[in-house]
Amino acid sequence: GSYEANLGFMDTLEFGASIVENEINSEYGFIQTDSWGGLGSAADIPDDIFEWVTLPDKFDGVSGSEQPHMLQGFYSFDVQQLGDLAESLYGICSTPWTGTSIGNTCLAETTERNSLAEDTTSIFVQASKSFDIAEMPANLNVGARYEETKLETTGFAKTPTGVTWVSDNEFSIGLDNTFVQGPVFEGEYDYFLPNVDFDIQPTDDIIVRASASKTIARQTYNNLFGNLTIGTLARAEQGTANVGNPDLLPFVSTNFDVSAEWYYGDDSYVSVGYFSKDVDNYVASGTYFANFYGLTNPYSGPRATAARAAGAATDAEIRAYILANYTEGVDGTNIIGLAEDDLLNFEVTSPIASDQSAPFTGWEFAVQHNIGDTGFGVIANLTLANNEFEYDNTLPHTATQFAIQGVSDSANLIGFYDKDGIQARVAYNWRDEFLAGNGTNPYYTEAYGQFDANASYDVNEQLTVFVEGINITGADRRGHQRSDAVVTFVNPQDGRFSAGARYKF
Repeated sequence: GSYEANLGFMDTLEFGASIVENEINSEYGFIQTDSWGGLGSAADIPDDIFEWVTLPDKFDGVSGSEQPHMLQGFYSFDVQQLGDLAESLYGICSTPWTGTSIGNTCLAETTERNSLAEDTTSIFVQASKSFDIAEMPANLNVGARYEETKLETTGFAKTPTGVTWVSDNEFSIGLDNTFVQGPVFEGEYDYFLPNVDFDIQPTDDIIVRASASKTIARQTYNNLFGNLTIGTLARAEQGTANVGNPDLLPFVSTNFDVSAEWYYGDDSYVSVGYFSKDVDNYVASGTYFANFYGLTNPYSGPRATAARAAGAATDAEIRAYILANYTEGVDGTNIIGLAEDDLLNFEVTSPIASDQSAPFTGWEFAVQHNIGDTGFGVIANLTLANNEFEYDNTLPHTATQFAIQGVSDSANLIGFYDKDGIQARVAYNWRDEFLAGNGTNPYYTEAYGQFDANASYDVNEQLTVFVEGINITGADRRGHQRSDAVVTFVNPQDGRFSAGARYKF
């Protein structure tokens, strides 16, 4: 609602409230045929299923595509066709070695379910006032928002039944056929989010603006699910597991902005702005080790100890010794964990709240210039973002680093014509290189720019015809890891063009 107050200290008052109920459900299933040594023979697969695909021509125009050291091609095949053939020959879907399929399809039965209910109640109020300061027109908006969020999450999972040593360094964790509900986790947080906006007009053609605010952005749902997920494949040393953290708080950003605009013509201006953001509640990844459900490890126990005492050294030799000398806990070529074996450790990964604050600042510049009444004009803008937490590529991969992803400079240059029912624009849009993912192997998206264009003509008040081109020069995209030479992707792109008409009734 809004109220035209017309009071001495306030012109208008806006207010409101909202209740949002959000429910998220996810399911997961997994099947796999652990035939790392292969199934059947090469003669089972017809030659005509494969097709030789050349590579250099697919990257025509991309730097390096003509190098003779580049992989010249590979044999491709129809995945669906090969999957159907493998199913008919070996039953990879209907009788997978790990997991259970739905009917005779390659779809897995659900082994895990997660649900999260999130209820958010918020109220806001904002007052505005127009006034003069030393005969200079000014406007002030002062507001606040209060948000309270409560969430509840639970999960259902199939209980692990045991560990089976299926190949040299592959351990399969079996699941029963019943779902067991895990614990119910609850989380709650509330925030008071103020904002102030002010502008003043020192002269007829200059406006100065300033604002301060606090804003939030919520965590991703997969980080909030509290259910424990145990990986169905493990290694000799340990298994893996993941669990969310319903106690994670949203990102909180304290923002300050100031700008000045000079309108030197009716439709022409120059502006400069400075911004500062300080973001809290970043999420880090924590790990710990634990055992679950009493699962035991056949790689570490009396049988494996006896094998090593007899001279077995490699995983294959230890497996061969157990298969040759034991019957209990042996099923064909599989070795099953027994109660007397050591417990299997799981490395559990969980998102945790980080006490790291991440301030970053930047400048924004913009200009729009109309060339008299010709209809021609130009628009240009530039954003410079300063990030204190950049990834140091010179440190070893074992070093823990905190770095902000997705921060980079950007710019746009636009030429336009708008007169007599004709509109046309040609734009060059550019973004500098940025960190796209960090960790032990960071990766970057390289600097990229593309040309876009569009034009339209108003035939009359109802009918408009138009043409449009996106990335009209076909600029390509690239990414790399620590070194420019370690290219992780090259994405050749073509221009996209469209034409059409709009009619207003």
